[in-house]
Amino acid sequence: MTALVLEKQDEGTLTDVAFDRRTFEPITPADVENARRDLLRLCDWVESRLHYGTHTAWYGAPDCFSDDPDKAHLANIGIAQRHLAKFSERDRKRWEGIHERAAEKYQADLKAWGTVGKVQHDPEPRTWTHPAVDERIIGLWPLVLRHNWTYHDLLNVLEKLLPPPCGGSERRYPLDSVESLKVHCRAICGLTKPGKGKSATGLAEGWQIAERLFSRTGK
Repeated sequence: MTALVLEKQDEGTLTDVAFDRRTFEPITPADVENARRDLLRLCDWVESRLHYGTHTAWYGAPDCFSDDPDKAHLANIGIAQRHLAKFSERDRKRWEGIHERAAEKYQADLKAWGTVGKVQHDPEPRTWTHPAVDERIIGLWPLVLRHNWTYHDLLNVLEKLLPPPCGGSERRYPLDSVESLKVHCRAICGLTKPGKGKSATGLAEGWQIAERLFSRTGK
């Protein structure tokens, strides 16, 4: 929601009168279209957050993404148990039901059932070499799509948002070239930009929103 608000502030279209508070119905046909547009745009930002959450989990708990569906199911039970104290009472009861059924199903397969305890206590995360870069790429992707940024545009914005290399050294992969960034977006972040754009002179449109969403010190 923060990202959408920042966009609307930048456009000068932030308003709270799209709906009649007495009926919660749109006031005019134009308001209907504006509300629809805002909802679709909000979905873009929500999808970005879900994508980043999945990306983070892939590194943090690899077994949850196993090609073996049984192992992935048990790993997800284990990772949920790891955070059980944070669950609401309703979610805790739901988890208990899932755990009970799984325990009954796998009671004869101790090796498989051991996945639950293993992931709960030590999920053995993958090595994540570029977390700050990935966070910004995925987090800014709605801007890439909306303003038709080229990979060169994205690289320029990332260079502005990320701390400079130590000792004045050159940028390393994936920020060492446009081609490296393109490969990283596709192969590591699972993001491919449709169509072609024209690189901006300087920083691309929308970069101010990126700067407000991210800073050199974090998100």
